[in-house]
Amino acid sequence: MTINEQIARAAGSRVRRTGISTVRREQLRLDLGVPKEDWKRIWSPLFQAMRCEARKAPGVGARYRGFFRQVAHGEHELTQRGEALVIELLGAPQR
Repeated sequence: MTINEQIARAAGSRVRRTGISTVRREQLRLDLGVPKEDWKRIWSPLFQAMRCEARKAPGVGARYRGFFRQVAHGEHELTQRGEALVIELLGAPQR
């Protein structure tokens, strides 16, 4: 599983679990159990490249680009594209 997929799964799980439409990078880092230095060096650039505001980024497949929209510093929400990918990865939400 790629880092991008792990981030997408964690974000989707958090949104479903909490019912809150936004996620914070720090929350995802903790959910994933990634040490702070590894997050800064490896994970954060990939996370940033998944934003719809990001330009084309190396290492991030087209599937994950545009997954997030930044709504405040460090706070992001899933785009329609992100929501569709979460359903693909985690299945339809239980009602």
